[in-house]
Amino acid sequence: MATLRRQGMLPWRTSELFGDLRRTFEGVTRGSQYGQSDLILFSGAVGHYMQDAHQPFHASINYDGQLTGNTGIHARFERDLMEKFQSRLIVKPAPPKAILNPRDAAFDALLAGYLLVDPILAADTSAVAGRDAYDADYSRSSSPRCVRFSSNGSPSRLLPPRRHHRAWEQAGRPALSFAGARPIEK
Repeated sequence: MATLRRQGMLPWRTSELFGDLRRTFEGVTRGSQYGQSDLILFSGAVGHYMQDAHQPFHASINYDGQLTGNTGIHARFERDLMEKFQSRLIVKPAPPKAILNPRDAAFDALLAGYLLVDPILAADTSAVAGRDAYDADYSRSSSPRCVRFSSNGSPSRLLPPRRHHRAWEQAGRPALSFAGARPIEK
């Protein structure tokens, strides 16, 4: 169990949170006192875990390039490249579809991301060659390769709401209303 915890439990935790979300939708149907706020909590948690499953470096022991001399690649890939080139990115996710097994879907996302790690590291190494900083020249040099891998891999498949939709369906599609503020509880 220690090895499992050290390596990561994302697929199993995602499945657990999906179950919490489904039970929350069921509780809304029964008029649960905390249903509305729990929907927000578990929706955010499931979405966060699935986003993490789609980040290639979350599937690798070389999660920040520390083993290959690419230290800091996690943030450069996840945040910096996306922020710098956001206006040029075109993300066209596939239409949502039901996912029957959240654990298996998380494993699929992790595997797909893992297959992108080496090409992203190679693009990073090539882009920084001969430079002593991750500057604008680095960004111009690395971005087409990294963003291309990103667009063909993780982000194009990033659809956490599928799990929310499936949990809502499994709970019998309860009617939800978020209109108006909740009264202050005393």
